[in-house]
Amino acid sequence: MACVSGLTNGVYTYVDCCGFTRTGASVGEGICLDVTYTGSSIGVYIATGQTCTLNCNQGVLDYSFSLTGVCSAATGTIQFNPIGGVPPYTIDNVFNATISAQTGTTQITFSGLSGGTYVFRLNDSQGIQNNELYINVTVSGCFDAKIFNASGTTCGVNNGFLQVSAATSGSPYTILLYKDGVYDSTEVATLFPHNFTDLGNGIYYAMVVDNGLATAYTENALISTSTAVDFGFWKVNTSNCTLNWGKLAVTGVTGTGNDIPIERMCIDPNGLVGIGVTNPGSKLDVVGNINIDGSSFHRIANDSIITAPSDHGLVAYYGFDEKNKIVY
Repeated sequence: MACVSGLTNGVYTYVDCCGFTRTGASVGEGICLDVTYTGSSIGVYIATGQTCTLNCNQGVLDYSFSLTGVCSAATGTIQFNPIGGVPPYTIDNVFNATISAQTGTTQITFSGLSGGTYVFRLNDSQGIQNNELYINVTVSGCFDAKIFNASGTTCGVNNGFLQVSAATSGSPYTILLYKDGVYDSTEVATLFPHNFTDLGNGIYYAMVVDNGLATAYTENALISTSTAVDFGFWKVNTSNCTLNWGKLAVTGVTGTGNDIPIERMCIDPNGLVGIGVTNPGSKLDVVGNINIDGSSFHRIANDSIITAPSDHGLVAYYGFDEKNKIVY
């Protein structure tokens, strides 16, 4: 079959080189026209003498699509991109007769949609002979997203933390995190809340996109160098940023401009408690004065010994008899 090339010119009707009648409304679309039908073609320009070829078996019919969710009004949009098969393509809605079928050779768009699930049917010009496809698409409604449990950085490293949650059941979710107004990272979640770790100082917000491509933005959250109040009681691997074994520690700040955390109390992996010392050597290791307001000691072993420096640099040893009275 001899064919010539041409261009569409508005509303057109012609028979292509595969013997299929093409109809539509476009300008400047390249075509491959059967020369035996040139006299009856409408709405096309023919490039006389320029032959062309058309693949009449363009592969398995398939598609991709993108969509925009809807909140307060019917603003949902679905864009289908048919591929393979033999165009033109026709897409109609199976259950909703108010949505008109559309035909085209490339992208086909349905707009003005409310939230809900839609079932579309895709056919190419060969109809059911090329395995028509049914497409389920969910256009999501509006939802809220938020950031919570944000904690600051410590020890001069990027170890800030925050959680993102959203009121939507459209899993999986894509979460785009922004720092100081600039895109930072993307993570995919199947459940909420979702954790973001190893964050540096900055102002963060997130955009959450559900599987219906509806979106929601969180409020801003500040990640900054933690203050003494922020530290509280921690279980950490290296509480003073120099040790290589974990312990519990209560930390504060030095009061300097760098706001560097220092330990106030710790419990090491052996159960040794240190106050004013980072590496305790006894069950209770204290550097500093101790004030005890009480009338007696309780449950002190008979062989216990208390050591304390005297005013002259000597060490006094205090023991306990069988009645737990102090002897020295």
